[in-house]
Order: sequence, then C-alpha cells, then structure tokens
Amino acid sequence: MNIKSYIALSISTCVSCSVMATQSITSCDQLLSIPHLTTENYVLTQDIDCNGYTQDKAVNFKGILDGQNHSITGLKINYDNNYVGLFSRVINARISNLNLNNVTIPFNSGNTAIGLIAGNAINGSSFYNVNIHNSSIQAHEYVSRGLGLLVGYATTKSEFTDISINNSQILTTDQTKYIGGLIGSIDDISLVNATLNNNEIGVTTQLNGRVTIGGAIGSMKKSRASYIISNNNRIIAPDMTKGYASKLIGSMNESRLSDSTTHDYAEFPLTDRHWNPAIVVGFISKPFKTIPTLQNITTTVNEGTLVWFNSKKEVLTKNLIKEI
Repeated sequence: MNIKSYIALSISTCVSCSVMATQSITSCDQLLSIPHLTTENYVLTQDIDCNGYTQDKAVNFKGILDGQNHSITGLKINYDNNYVGLFSRVINARISNLNLNNVTIPFNSGNTAIGLIAGNAINGSSFYNVNIHNSSIQAHEYVSRGLGLLVGYATTKSEFTDISINNSQILTTDQTKYIGGLIGSIDDISLVNATLNNNEIGVTTQLNGRVTIGGAIGSMKKSRASYIISNNNRIIAPDMTKGYASKLIGSMNESRLSDSTTHDYAEFPLTDRHWNPAIVVGFISKPFKTIPTLQNITTTVNEGTLVWFNSKKEVLTKNLIKEI
C-alpha cells in the first residue's frame, strides 16, 4: 500500500469511528450536561432518576438521542427562553425510544413555544416511539406559537411516529394562542400513529383572548396526520368567547386528517359569533387539495350540539362515523 492510500484509508476509518461513536447516559447529571448545539449521538443505558433536578438552561439539540425504551423520571424544567423544554429546540435531530415520566414545567414567564421534549422542532427532526406519562405543563403567561405536552411548535418537514401521551395535564389560559395535547402547532409536518389516553387540558379566561384548542393538535398548516387514537381525555374550557376548539384538531389550513378516533369529553361554550367548537376540527380555513381533508374519522354519538367541523368553504370528507 502506498503512502497516499494509507493516509486516505486512515482518514476514512477515523471519520467512520467518529460518526459511529455514541455517548452513554447513565445519570441525570450526564443528561443535563448535554452541550448546547451538540451533534453527537447519545444513548440511555438505564432509567434516569431526575427527582430533585431542574433543567435550568436552554439547550439546542442537533444530535441523536436513543432512549432504548428507558425512562427519564421526575425532571423539573424551569428557565427563561423563547423555547422551553428538556431541549429548547430540536434541530435536524432524532429522538427515539424514550419515555418521560412525572416531568413537569411548573410555570412560565412568557414564551414563544413550550413542550416537555422541546419548545420547537425544526429542519427535518424526527421523533419515533416517544412516550409521556404522568407529566404536566402549567403556563399562565403569554405563549405565542404553541404549547403541547410533546412539542410546542414543529415545522419544516419534521416527522412524528408512534407517540403516546398518558395521564398527563396542561393547565393554561387564553394567553396561550395554540394549545394541543400532543403538539401546539405544526407547519409542514407528518404525524403517524399517536395515542392519547386519560389526559386533561384546562383553559381558563384571563384576557378574553382568542385561542385555538385541539385535544391532539392546536393548529395544522400544510401537514398530514393519521391514526390518532384519543380516548378518555378531557378538555375543559367553559368560558371561552373567541377562537376555535375540538376534540382532535383546533384549526386546519391545507392539511389532512385520516383514520382517527376520538372518544373524549369536552366542556365548551355553545357556538357563538366568535367562538367555534366542533367534534374533529374547530375551523378549516382551506381544504386539502383535491382528496378528502377528513377521512375515516370515528367518534361517539353523545356529542350534544357539536358539528363535525366549521368552515366557510366547501370541504371534501369521507367516512365520518358516529358510533353507538
């Protein structure tokens, strides 16, 4: 082997080693020491007990985090930033096989977006097999772009697959503009397979402001969601006077929802001039191209006076079914 070939082989081998290198996380100290803007790979090798620990700084994450089906338990998240979560922003990153249990954001001081995993997911980030249990967010000051138990605001071709939210809670006010049990607002997103069970969203009135509330997603723009199964969840928003709300999606614009089910309870005021509640979508501002905007959606018959959706334009739908 000549010297040039040897050097090239050595460089190639080192690069491959760098790409494949993975850092193990075995403690909460290590978890909270993940550097800002890292592109490294991380793996949880055991359950991580974060009781007594607080994530008190913004960390933008660009790497890979594989939880290997382990849990992060007891973490409190409390810092001042536009985006708030375990990670402030997830940027072209991958988070998979991870469980959060008893993770809390106890209050906020005014933010753009809030979520337990991340305030913001952007630039083709992916979330696979991520599960949240017994966790909560309280936000009683202004949140402009989105609040969700998983992610506050997601955009630019990020993907969500096999997500579950269980026995968790959002308590907020009409100062939060987009509220979703899963994600507050999405733009140019794909979401496939999500389950929500025994969660609660409570929204109170402070400023008589306009809100968009969805049991799963607050606002959808140019996105697709399918196979959302939502059971025994509660949305309590009895005093709203402005905005849109439903058991699944708060509002949709050029988006599509298919093969989804809701068997949930909602306490909404009756439809009014500026307030539009519904079963599946509070308001559809623009339908999804030429195929059905809503397809294969199932709900229970006990819906009171709620309509399937509100829209000022004709919307193509297929197989909207009320079960007995």
